[in-house]
Amino acid sequence: MKLWDLSVKKPVTVFMAMVCLLVLGGISLQRLKLAFLPKVDFPGIWVVASYPNYNPMILEREVTKKLEEGLSTIKGVRKVSSRTSADQVMVRLQFDWGMELDLIRLEVGLKLEEIKPNLMPGLRYIDVQSFNTEEIPVIQGRISAPGIDLSENYDLLEKHIKQKIERIPGVAKVELGGVLPKEISIDLRLDKIKEHGVDVGQVVRSLSRDNLNLSAGKIHANGLTYNLRGQGKIVDMDEYGETRVNDQGLRLKDIAEIYYEEPPIGYKRHLDGDAALAIEVLKESNANTVEVASEVNRVINDEISKDPVLEGITLLVWGDQGKDITKGLDGLTEAGYYGAFFAVFVLFLFLRRLDATLIVATAIPISIVGSFLFLYAFGFTLNILTMMGLMLAVGMLVDNAVVVLESIYQKYIDGADPITATTEGTREVVIALIAATMTTVIVFLSLVFADDNELGVWLSSIGLTICITLGLSLLVSTTIIPLFASKLLGKIQKPSHPKDPLFMRFYAHILHWSLRHPIVTGLLLIVACVSIAFPASQLEKFKGTSFKTNRLFFRYEYQDFFFLSDSEKVVNQVEAFLETKREEWEVESIYSYMEANVGQTTLNFIDEDMPVERYREIRKELREELPEIAGVKFLMGDENEEGGMSIRVQLFGTETEVLKNTGERVAALLADVEGLEDIRNGEQSGKKELRVSIDREKANELGITPAQVAETFGFTLRYQYLPRFQVGERETDVTFGLSIKDRAYIHQVEQIPMGNGVRLGSIAKFEYVDRPDTIRRVDRKAHHVVRATYEGESPQEAWKAIEARLENFDFPPGVTWSKSNRLIQDEQEMNDLAINVGLALLLVYLVMAGLFESLVQPLMIFSTIIFSMVGVFWLLFVTQTEFEVMAGIGLLILIGIVVNNGIIMMDRINQYIDQDWDLKEAVRQGALDRIRPILMTASTTIIGLIPMAVGNSSLGGGYYFPLARTVIGGLTSSTVLTLVGLPLIILTTDWVWRKNKAVVFWIVRKIRRKPVALDPEMPGSAA
Repeated sequence: MKLWDLSVKKPVTVFMAMVCLLVLGGISLQRLKLAFLPKVDFPGIWVVASYPNYNPMILEREVTKKLEEGLSTIKGVRKVSSRTSADQVMVRLQFDWGMELDLIRLEVGLKLEEIKPNLMPGLRYIDVQSFNTEEIPVIQGRISAPGIDLSENYDLLEKHIKQKIERIPGVAKVELGGVLPKEISIDLRLDKIKEHGVDVGQVVRSLSRDNLNLSAGKIHANGLTYNLRGQGKIVDMDEYGETRVNDQGLRLKDIAEIYYEEPPIGYKRHLDGDAALAIEVLKESNANTVEVASEVNRVINDEISKDPVLEGITLLVWGDQGKDITKGLDGLTEAGYYGAFFAVFVLFLFLRRLDATLIVATAIPISIVGSFLFLYAFGFTLNILTMMGLMLAVGMLVDNAVVVLESIYQKYIDGADPITATTEGTREVVIALIAATMTTVIVFLSLVFADDNELGVWLSSIGLTICITLGLSLLVSTTIIPLFASKLLGKIQKPSHPKDPLFMRFYAHILHWSLRHPIVTGLLLIVACVSIAFPASQLEKFKGTSFKTNRLFFRYEYQDFFFLSDSEKVVNQVEAFLETKREEWEVESIYSYMEANVGQTTLNFIDEDMPVERYREIRKELREELPEIAGVKFLMGDENEEGGMSIRVQLFGTETEVLKNTGERVAALLADVEGLEDIRNGEQSGKKELRVSIDREKANELGITPAQVAETFGFTLRYQYLPRFQVGERETDVTFGLSIKDRAYIHQVEQIPMGNGVRLGSIAKFEYVDRPDTIRRVDRKAHHVVRATYEGESPQEAWKAIEARLENFDFPPGVTWSKSNRLIQDEQEMNDLAINVGLALLLVYLVMAGLFESLVQPLMIFSTIIFSMVGVFWLLFVTQTEFEVMAGIGLLILIGIVVNNGIIMMDRINQYIDQDWDLKEAVRQGALDRIRPILMTASTTIIGLIPMAVGNSSLGGGYYFPLARTVIGGLTSSTVLTLVGLPLIILTTDWVWRKNKAVVFWIVRKIRRKPVALDPEMPGSAA
């Protein structure tokens, strides 16, 4: 029994099934977790090895290369990159998007156990890190207090802020940035060491050896076994001072100062001119993000802000994932409601009956609510992407219902009774509906099963959501719509003299004229299609319009070395200037970060959707009006590579110094490229370090070994970490080294005792040299970047000019270059989209060929795709929207939508041809019969997408409106041109075939009858 027959014969059963679907969907909606994004592992694992205060060049040679060599053998690694600084080595392993990293993390841990014995001494810890969307902080904020240095108040902040938030159910961790817990610092006094002739190496060995709890084995007594443990660990801070450092009874407190306080922080943050600390709240993986964020905000507002101990301290929340989720979902929901309302309103304008309109409109809530059941069953969350899928589907959900109801109504008008009209009308269009739905679903499935790249991972949620809802809409249109229609038709009086509405009479006139003047009509269609060349060539001018411009970033480049205090003075001057521009530029907040030789400032604007023209104006004014500060240069727009504003040329080679010198030449080469600003070579300038060259012969004469020298350096100049000390329920670090004030100058360092009465200055030479601040490597090659900011209108022309210069550039042997990773990724995504578009076209062709049992008719219907390009490029041009990846996705979606108009029309024409109608009359009547459902389905889809097209819904830094505008423009032009162009194409194809059929057959017969020349040596040739 057919579904539509079941709806008529078993209406109660079908109605109850619909109720069950709605009930289960409603229950699933209540259980769906709210999240900002679906759970996705970012395709990277970071290995961090801590070597405090070591030379980056030494770490590169002794640690980085060994880690790269060992970790590059991990299965599935696509790329290995590293960053070596003075404190740590960070190696990143990059994998394909969509991979599960849990087992890979385990493999990396095992590999590190093999590598560790080969690493140089001094390793403090080695950590393995990965990241997924559930680890994005639910709350991010800043803590500030005018006139108070909060970096020295860790215990206060921990007790009254950190611990209060950690007690909230669902909170996994609270991190404070810019303040560290107290630690024990043992600062040796150089004058005391010299006075008492202390062997520093012996002191640290004693502290490390005497501060341990060791297992002493087991004893057996009275049939029982007892574990013995020697309790040698220091449990009282005063014990450090009483530790003996030589056989004469000298105590540690006699030669050192011992502190228990917050360690100095090597960086600072400012928020609106005041010193600020960072706070981040992370949730448990199974917790509801919105509920956790809401409770954290409640605790901040009701408890922390009213705590008298925290008077004068402000906790400002600037990143609230819960608010982002609710705002994003509310925005999408609102847009969906508007889209659904407008779609239903358009239906009413066509149908002119409220009951018929409501019947068709039932497809929207049933399909959407029912989809929640499948989303819950598949383990999805209700997030920005799944909501986006539902919103995209809203305008398409009524398409099948419109076609079914229109077919049923026409059968009823033609004289059939309600039951017959329902069954025959549904049967007549069901094949076309299945084909139309399949063509759309196929396109969206290509998003679900896209290549393992970033775009495919994010869009798979959208694609699967739309596929589910469209499948349900097809089910509703073949069950619920026939059920309601069969009950409604009996109450509708058949018009005695049905009169076509005005738009149908107008279309009939246009169609009649176009078929009588095929040459003129064809030329007009060709002109319309060719006209896209102009807007397509202009779209590059709108580069950057599809990305958010609510934040402007600039950094400071120091010509000489600036200590942290110097960097802060520069930031203070800049912030004072920015305060004078706050109202004019509508700045919401000014945030700065600084450390030695590093500074950067971010302006957050009140307008979250600032026009890109205004953004560029502010950046230009900022570049011109920033105060001139000696030794400081300001560099704009290097926070990310979005919007085509950042130009990066990557250099690869074997030697970092060679790349740096090459980068200087490349930067000079690009200086005259039009539109390029802020050209700079590599990272910020490196730091100065004191280099000590040991006279080995003299050291050997005085009985000093290289091991003693290295040991002394580790204990004095770099600080040595001793076994951790237990303070209450928390362990704290213990550092041991020479007091900073005793090693500030070379003559002090020369007096460091080496043992045997020898001073360091007697066996060593000292000099200050430049050292690289950071060494970068990619795929085991040295990596260097030349950066610039682009202020012109055509990034593509700028890149052509850059490539032309680099092609003729004399690179040193072994040095190569490439574009920025982001640009390469964008190009790869566009290539992937092109492949997906080609695959979608092939699959759509296969479906239509199977439907029509013809190889030619699907090619005729493909004209609807060509017609859609007219609207795509002209609408993007008129609305000044760039064509980028999101617009490319819209183009892919468009393929599955616009062919539906052609399928519906072609199916009706074939029905008339099967009834032996004349082709021209079949084409004319088939087009007239299908204009109403075509206009209704196209209008509902277009109207349903308008809220997205004019709104500012976004994911990360990119807007969705290019996608909506692409679909709207393409569907509009395709619908209008298809109604005229497809009938003409069908008749023209038939005319060409009839005129040339005899020639084709004659050629085929000639080919078949052509004698084959036999080789004389072949068997049978003698005959």
